[in-house]
Amino acid sequence: MTIPKTPNQEYTMTVLSKITLRASLALVLLIVLGAMAIPDPTPSADASVVQDTTVITLKPVGEELKFDATEIRAKAGTTLKIVFENTSTIMPHSVVVLKRADDIETVGMAAMNAAEHDYIPPSEKDKMVAYTAMAAPGATVEVTFTVPPAGSYPYICTFPGHYTLMQGTLIATS
Repeated sequence: MTIPKTPNQEYTMTVLSKITLRASLALVLLIVLGAMAIPDPTPSADASVVQDTTVITLKPVGEELKFDATEIRAKAGTTLKIVFENTSTIMPHSVVVLKRADDIETVGMAAMNAAEHDYIPPSEKDKMVAYTAMAAPGATVEVTFTVPPAGSYPYICTFPGHYTLMQGTLIATS
């Protein structure tokens, strides 16, 4: 048996239904907008932590001489694993983390004459924090190392000529 509603009760129920619907829609809108992050103007690598090791994955931007992330942040003294997925279909690439920005040109130029060493010049290894092997198109390489003291450390690709454009910065935080 249903109890008949007065016109006032029906009106109140209709208004409450509309308010509930609007509130629900507003809540959904807030959740969606809140989930949309405003992108940082400096692309940075996504990080995950696996057994006390921060894992960063880098890729080239299509066939351009660019890394998809130009900034990596990691705490000094922690373990960092850089995984480089070479999604290029035509160019080999590497990731070489240097101790100083002043060494980019020196290491890049020396790499041009280091084909027999995977374009990692033995004479310049003292200027490097870490480096990957050269990744052929479609290949993945990685390097794991201890993040150096707080500061900025450039990373480059040492395939001949790439170092001039294919650069980023590892920012070691305290």
